[in-house]
Amino acid sequence: MAAGNVVLVLVIAAIVGSLLNAAGIRKTANGQPVGVRRDVARFFAEPLYDISHALQIDELRKGVQAIAGRSGDDNIRNERYRITVECFDRMRGLNFKQLLERNGISTTVDIKSLHPTEVGWNRKFTP
Repeated sequence: MAAGNVVLVLVIAAIVGSLLNAAGIRKTANGQPVGVRRDVARFFAEPLYDISHALQIDELRKGVQAIAGRSGDDNIRNERYRITVECFDRMRGLNFKQLLERNGISTTVDIKSLHPTEVGWNRKFTP
C-alpha cells in the first residue's frame, strides 16, 4: 500500500512538473538539430504544451518567470538568432540560411541548438 502511494505521488509530480515546464520542454524540442530526434521530441512536446496552454498552466510559468526576473526568456534568444540569420542571409553570395539547413542547423532557434560539446563538432559553418 505504501509503495503504491509513493508511485502515485511520483506520477502526479511528474505530470504537474511537465505541465508547468511545457513551454521549456517545447523550446528544448524545437532547439534540437533537424532530424528524427527533434521530430520525436516535438511529437511529445507540442501536445503537452497545448494541454498546458488550454488549462492556462503556462500563465503560472510566466508569473514565476516574472518574479525571477526572466520574463520572455523563452523568446528573447530565439528572436535575436532569427534576426542574425536574416542579416547574414542578406549578404550577397553567402546563402547563409541554405548553408545552415544543409548542415542540419536550425534557422529559427538560438545557438544552443548547435551542441558544440558533441563529438565531431568542428565549430565551422562549412562541411
